[in-house]
Amino acid sequence: MMRGLKKVADSVLKFSRGIVEKNADPSWLYCVPVIHFLLKKCKPFEDAPSKINHDDREPEWWGIVEYKNDIDHFKYKSKWDRPADEVVKKLTPFFEVDYLLPRTFLGSLNLDMLYSIITANSIPPDITLASTCYYIKSFSSNKELIKKLAKHVARKAIDENLDMSIPGLTNAYRTYRIAANLLEESLKYRSLNEHLHLPAIEVFLKSSDAYDKIQNKLDLSKNELKQINISKDGHLRKLEDFKGRIVHWLSEDFHYKELDFLKRWNSALKMKIPDGKIKESYAKHLQERLQGMLENKVGSDEKLIEIYCEHTESFDGTIQEILSKVALKAVNKCDSFDWRNQKDERCNMRLGKLLSSVFERSWDIRKLDDPYEVLHHAITWGPFPTYMEMYCSIRKALTEECQNLLKRFEEVIQSFITALIQGNISIKILRKLTSRSVSFQKILIAMKNEKSEAIMLTLNIRLRELEAFDNTYQIVQEFTYVCIHCKADTALLETKLKIFNAPEMVSLNKLVKTVLLENLKDPENYRPIVIVFELCPEELDILPKILECCKSLLFMKIWEKKGLEQQKQLGRNVGMNEVFEKVWQPALEQWKTLSKKLKTGDMFFTEFEKWFRTKDSSTLQKEFRLLDNEGDTSWIKERLYQIEQHGTIRNCVHGAKAIMEVVNAFDLKGDFSQIQEIIKLTGGEDTVMKKLDNNLLTTCSILGGITHDRSECLQVFIKCKPLVDWIKESMPAGLKELKVFVDLASISAGEGDMEIAKVNCLHSATTGYAPLIFNLEKECDTKMFLEKCEVVWKELVPNPQLPQKLLDTTRQLDWLQSVKKSHGSVEVTSLAQAEAINGKGIYQVGNLEKKTFLKIPELTDVLELRVPEEEGNMAQRNHYRYDQLHDLQSRLMLVAGKAEKGKDDVDRFML
Repeated sequence: MMRGLKKVADSVLKFSRGIVEKNADPSWLYCVPVIHFLLKKCKPFEDAPSKINHDDREPEWWGIVEYKNDIDHFKYKSKWDRPADEVVKKLTPFFEVDYLLPRTFLGSLNLDMLYSIITANSIPPDITLASTCYYIKSFSSNKELIKKLAKHVARKAIDENLDMSIPGLTNAYRTYRIAANLLEESLKYRSLNEHLHLPAIEVFLKSSDAYDKIQNKLDLSKNELKQINISKDGHLRKLEDFKGRIVHWLSEDFHYKELDFLKRWNSALKMKIPDGKIKESYAKHLQERLQGMLENKVGSDEKLIEIYCEHTESFDGTIQEILSKVALKAVNKCDSFDWRNQKDERCNMRLGKLLSSVFERSWDIRKLDDPYEVLHHAITWGPFPTYMEMYCSIRKALTEECQNLLKRFEEVIQSFITALIQGNISIKILRKLTSRSVSFQKILIAMKNEKSEAIMLTLNIRLRELEAFDNTYQIVQEFTYVCIHCKADTALLETKLKIFNAPEMVSLNKLVKTVLLENLKDPENYRPIVIVFELCPEELDILPKILECCKSLLFMKIWEKKGLEQQKQLGRNVGMNEVFEKVWQPALEQWKTLSKKLKTGDMFFTEFEKWFRTKDSSTLQKEFRLLDNEGDTSWIKERLYQIEQHGTIRNCVHGAKAIMEVVNAFDLKGDFSQIQEIIKLTGGEDTVMKKLDNNLLTTCSILGGITHDRSECLQVFIKCKPLVDWIKESMPAGLKELKVFVDLASISAGEGDMEIAKVNCLHSATTGYAPLIFNLEKECDTKMFLEKCEVVWKELVPNPQLPQKLLDTTRQLDWLQSVKKSHGSVEVTSLAQAEAINGKGIYQVGNLEKKTFLKIPELTDVLELRVPEEEGNMAQRNHYRYDQLHDLQSRLMLVAGKAEKGKDDVDRFML
């Protein structure tokens, strides 16, 4: 049976396809229901399922899989062999039997035939929408026909008599989903498909509304919906997504195309969508977004007012309401709207009514009695010049109440203009006018005031007079404060300052000598005269100079000093008229004198310390810059350095004095003037700053290293002058002779501990102080002296008892002299020779006289000793023969025989 049905189906299909291929005969469509049933595409009278796969590659949804190639060929046959209406009439009864038949039928039509068939017959809306989706994807399709097709579907396809059944729900679901596909395709290319957007939006909203109402009526459970492949409230989520995208499209081209923009929104809002949740959500969202955009878009206020006046009647009620609200707010913000652009009196009347409404709302009538509040509103509210211009030009366009309000405004403004010209305007009003001068000028022009230019010039003059008072008040206030320091009588000025601290309600002519514009010959160079403080112009001119000088600590000290002198001399506080002559002038002269002395470096340090209370470099730098420098500040760095070093020099006083004591004690003749200058700077004698030159400061840096111990070391040297003089006199050969003397002293000391300690003390003290004892020349200067001191101070580090040892040695001077006396010159010379020989002597052995033949050589012939001259000056000779060496040995044995100690050189020589 099944096999037989299959054969029948194949035969019918073959037969019908043969018709499709060869002829323009649509009769093959009569075979389609049989083929659908035999191939089990559907069952007779079966309800269409919820599937929406109309755009699949395989056209199962259309029921034309078996015909797909044939139908593409059939579509492009421009004319059938019979009227299309005849075919539709015969097929229509079978649409309920086979739900795929109307799909197959529409799928076989080209766009031209599709439009004529759909507009003339009742075709299910979901199929019509699917066909429109198909053709909208083709860029070569006739866009105008597609637009008409979409509009027809939007207008007719959605039946108001909803089918409240599950099949009806399924059909509504399928319809809204395919409508969503159509809107999706339309918005995908916003510019290309612009003509389709509105009908696509409308059909989506209507189909969504139908589905929403059927769904809510049936109220099926999730499981029941799942059985028919439908998700609950999916249409609402789709709507939310599309609302944002629709607004995005509607919002394009706002600037410079405001009217077209509003027309597009008007079309989107006036769609005949049935009342319900869908319409409410859509309309509310668009209305809020439109109003927000119109209120927040910059630069469109004037154009919106124009559109409201000229085109409001062309819009739907919703747009009219929004435009009215926005126009009211636009008037509040727009301060440059030209009402004269209106085309006719009707527009002016509409604008006048709008403006009157806005103005009456913007003003609290209870404030009319306060002129300041009236003026404040007039010059701070942007649209006011427009109102005043309309009031002065087409008064009848405004409401009577608005006219009365503007009349009061005009009177108040005129009274202030008069006060401004006369100069008796209050400070509060003047400040308000000057702060809003641009708005004030616009109002003057709106009032058609012929003297508006002169009034604005007068306002500028009054502003300069007010600024003169403000500046003078500040200067006099500061001047009063500094006058207290010079014992001046400031009672009158303090009273004035207190009274006019807040002069808002005072007339300008009470503070400043106001002038009329016509009396000014040179307005550009006009200098207002402040009269309130009862000071003449010359005195007022001096005040800034006084205040500038008073920034200087030095000037303030002189200022106070001169004021105190005058107070003592007069027996009372100094009068204000006396301050300028008896305090200011003397103080200024002395300040300039001191500034010059400080700048040139001729100021003594004691004088500097008298006038300046600090030595902080940052404070002094600021102070020096305030002096009468005549633009030259190059000296400041040098002077600050000298002041800083002056403090350092004081720390050098002990070292300097110790050096000069050595100089005086030993009668040194070199140049020690720098040391003397340092002592002057730190002692009683004064010195000018410029004497602290680089050489002196370099010396100071060296003296800064003379500690108390080093200074004490020099003072001990002075105390031991008798010892030093004796050593220098008795040992002219210096250290070499001193070493010999130490050896003789060691010999004389014998075995006694006391005597041995004396010798050790002598050796340590004289060796440590040797540079000062033996190398201190009479012509020694500061540099040479300090170099020798450095050597001594270096010895002081490992031997801190060095000064004490020198003192102890000095106490043993008598003993030392006796030692020196007890040893003759022979002994001294012999020891010196032995020391030189041991240190540098060179023995020579051989044929010394270069004789050709020696029979029996003796020691005298072959042995001699030589000592280099620089080392042997104490030995009286530098060449020894054998017999001379023998003689020296005999003499050394006599010296060594006197004691066991101190004969190392003797023993070494004897070896």
